[in-house]
Amino acid sequence: MQYNLVVATNRRAVRLWTKLGFTTVGILPHAFQHAKLGFVDALIMYKQLEASQSILADAGQRT
Repeated sequence: MQYNLVVATNRRAVRLWTKLGFTTVGILPHAFQHAKLGFVDALIMYKQLEASQSILADAGQRT
């Protein structure tokens, strides 16, 4: 599984992670201090990885 913390106002990043199959599973209110907007929310985005996508699975194949 993979979790990403994405600043909610970063629309491009939210769109990219969503396009890659991640879903928002939580919101951290006022978790990031934006230079112009002050404190903004952060999104916790999640995706269940397949065994072939796992870093540990790849490492196991190399040993």
